[in-house]
Amino acid sequence: QRLEALGRRRNLTWVYLEQPSTTPVLQHDKQIARDPQRSELTAVTRIDWNDGVSHVRHLGTMHPHGYWFHPSER
Repeated sequence: QRLEALGRRRNLTWVYLEQPSTTPVLQHDKQIARDPQRSELTAVTRIDWNDGVSHVRHLGTMHPHGYWFHPSER
Protein backbone atom coordinates (compact mmCIF):
# COMPACT_ATOMS: atom_id res chain seq x y z
CA GLN A 1 0.00 0.00 0.00
CA ARG A 2 2.85 2.37 0.75
CA LEU A 3 4.47 1.78 -2.64
CA GLU A 4 1.12 2.27 -4.36
CA ALA A 5 0.65 5.59 -2.55
CA LEU A 6 4.20 6.70 -3.39
CA GLY A 7 3.73 5.67 -7.03
CA ARG A 8 0.66 7.89 -7.30
CA ARG A 9 2.81 10.88 -6.31
CA ARG A 10 5.99 10.19 -8.29
CA ASN A 11 7.38 7.86 -10.93
CA LEU A 12 8.70 4.67 -9.39
CA THR A 13 9.92 1.20 -10.39
CA TRP A 14 9.90 -1.84 -8.09
CA VAL A 15 11.47 -5.17 -9.09
CA TYR A 16 10.93 -8.18 -6.87
CA LEU A 17 11.96 -11.83 -6.97
CA GLU A 18 9.57 -14.04 -5.01
CA GLN A 19 7.94 -17.46 -5.13
CA PRO A 20 4.24 -17.07 -5.98
CA SER A 21 3.41 -19.98 -3.65
CA THR A 22 4.80 -18.11 -0.63
CA THR A 23 3.79 -14.55 -1.56
CA PRO A 24 0.18 -14.72 -2.81
CA VAL A 25 -0.43 -11.09 -1.79
CA LEU A 26 2.01 -9.89 -4.50
CA GLN A 27 1.13 -9.65 -8.19
CA HIS A 28 2.46 -12.63 -10.16
CA ASP A 29 1.98 -14.09 -13.63
CA LYS A 30 -1.33 -15.97 -13.27
CA GLN A 31 -0.14 -18.96 -15.32
CA ILE A 32 2.83 -19.46 -13.00
CA ALA A 33 0.88 -18.79 -9.80
CA ARG A 34 -1.84 -21.35 -10.67
CA ASP A 35 0.59 -24.15 -11.56
CA PRO A 36 1.59 -26.04 -8.38
CA GLN A 37 5.06 -26.92 -9.73
CA ARG A 38 5.86 -23.59 -11.37
CA SER A 39 4.58 -21.56 -8.41
CA GLU A 40 7.61 -22.83 -6.48
CA LEU A 41 9.95 -21.06 -8.94
CA THR A 42 11.24 -17.59 -8.16
CA ALA A 43 9.25 -15.17 -10.31
CA VAL A 44 10.82 -11.88 -11.41
CA THR A 45 8.24 -9.10 -11.56
CA ARG A 46 8.54 -5.39 -12.31
CA ILE A 47 5.97 -2.75 -11.46
CA ASP A 48 6.34 0.72 -12.93
CA TRP A 49 4.31 3.70 -11.78
CA ASN A 50 4.26 6.46 -14.38
CA ASP A 51 2.14 9.55 -13.83
CA GLY A 52 0.30 7.72 -11.05
CA VAL A 53 -0.63 4.66 -13.12
CA SER A 54 0.90 1.24 -12.41
CA HIS A 55 1.98 -1.27 -15.06
CA VAL A 56 2.98 -4.83 -14.12
CA ARG A 57 5.47 -6.79 -16.22
CA HIS A 58 6.47 -10.37 -15.54
CA LEU A 59 10.11 -10.64 -16.58
CA GLY A 60 10.61 -14.39 -16.12
CA THR A 61 11.63 -17.03 -13.61
CA MET A 62 14.98 -17.69 -12.02
CA HIS A 63 16.88 -19.87 -9.60
CA PRO A 64 16.50 -18.44 -6.08
CA HIS A 65 20.26 -17.80 -5.89
CA GLY A 66 20.65 -16.51 -9.43
CA TYR A 67 22.28 -19.55 -11.07
CA TRP A 68 19.92 -19.30 -14.06
CA PHE A 69 17.24 -16.99 -15.47
CA HIS A 70 14.50 -17.81 -18.00
CA PRO A 71 13.05 -14.62 -19.49
CA SER A 72 9.33 -14.39 -20.12
CA GLU A 73 8.22 -14.86 -23.70
CA ARG A 74 5.69 -12.05 -23.36
